[in-house]
Amino acid sequence: MVPCSLARERSLAFMGITMTINTTLVAQAQALWITAFFGGEPVLRPTEKCPPAVRPVDEDADAEKLVEEREDLDLVWETALHSQFGRWRYPGGFGKRNPDFVFDAIPYVDLLLKDLGVRSVRKSGTLTKVLSPYGMENYRGLVEEWMAGNSRD
Repeated sequence: MVPCSLARERSLAFMGITMTINTTLVAQAQALWITAFFGGEPVLRPTEKCPPAVRPVDEDADAEKLVEEREDLDLVWETALHSQFGRWRYPGGFGKRNPDFVFDAIPYVDLLLKDLGVRSVRKSGTLTKVLSPYGMENYRGLVEEWMAGNSRD
């Protein structure tokens, strides 16, 4: 949703380009995430690390600059992995052009909710989690839940 080159500025974000049958849910989660992003949260911490063989070597850079560059590279690497996953997962769909989340909307929403500090597991009971599909009703009150956890006095 955020171009890697502008991630530190927190000045631009895009939403609504995903192809999914859960458009309302994805739009709500993206809107909350972008709202938090423009407000200074969440801290962007990539979970995937760029392999050392791919990283450029800058022997003249100071330690602080190296850490910042490493974090930027990790963010670009993770973005590339997610983008490429869409192409490979849905080769006959829209994955080459834009995110196609026909079967992956809920895991994507889970990632956004975890970034926001909102619980992503929305059901109680093991059987319910396993045998009952997630629907919009499971995300009722999501905005209020996020606002309660992020109230600024």
